[in-house]
Amino acid sequence: MAIKVIAADSHPLFTLGIESALSKCDDVDLVGIAHSSSELFTLAADTPCDVLVIDHCSCRWDGFGSLMSALRAAHPHLKMVVQVCMHNAALLATMSRLGIGAVLHKCDAVNHLAHAIQAAYAGAIYVSPALQCLKPMAGNLDVSCVLTARETEILRLFLSGLPVCEIARKLHRAKQTVSAHKSKAMRKLGVESDAELFGLRYLDALFAINGFQEATQT
Repeated sequence: MAIKVIAADSHPLFTLGIESALSKCDDVDLVGIAHSSSELFTLAADTPCDVLVIDHCSCRWDGFGSLMSALRAAHPHLKMVVQVCMHNAALLATMSRLGIGAVLHKCDAVNHLAHAIQAAYAGAIYVSPALQCLKPMAGNLDVSCVLTARETEILRLFLSGLPVCEIARKLHRAKQTVSAHKSKAMRKLGVESDAELFGLRYLDALFAINGFQEATQT
């Protein structure tokens, strides 16, 4: 029996490529394509599916953590393959904490997509070749080693609900300086929007790792 797959990506050219790659696989059946979160939830509700192939960058729709949480709640047995375009150990560690074992870098050969789908369906771990070198770092990641103390403090305050201007006043720093620290920290953690950052908070992917110690460095 073929593995039923839904592909979700906000870029139609990428879903066209996925469709082309999977058309050559006898044991995989692409049963639907979504280009937005609303399309994805409608499709997943109406179409029997075993594995979802989703682009991490497209999750700016709702924030990666929030979207994964909602999908798991609605479809607890749905397996996931996440495609990424960054070489980032923190991002790979986040996937692991989310219970996503199949992660595929978009620069890898297209045949790895089928391998990732088969692994996800079987409940196995699959990390594509471009990401293999990050596995040891991701497995032992300590965010305190990734972020500076100032970046950590700014994220802690931001996630507690303070806007950037209030953080700047509290830390006696220029708003532009605080914003630059926040942006750099987000790049290090592999998130591209505030929604994704709050998704990490929801999953305790930051607070549980290093407790967000108060910063002392200036």
